Amino acid sequence: MHSEQCLSEAMDNAYSIINGELTFDGLFDLNKEIVYCAMSPDVLKDKNKMNILLEDMIEYYILTEEYEKCEVLKNKIK
Repeated sequence: MHSEQCLSEAMDNAYSIINGELTFDGLFDLNKEIVYCAMSPDVLKDKNKMNILLEDMIEYYILTEEYEKCEVLKNKIK
């Protein structure tokens, strides 16, 4: 898998976790040999880390022109 694909999968998995569409346990139940995620479980408990992650993810999704995801993430910044 190319690094761009790995980054895309990592961001999409983190996005799904943040939005409650997926859990970390569910992520590991996908039966993949390697799982990529742009966040660790502790980020969910730390407001500052979460805001930094959200800002980074928004920048990524702007570059990939996925503006709907940007709007969703923007609304989660506290």
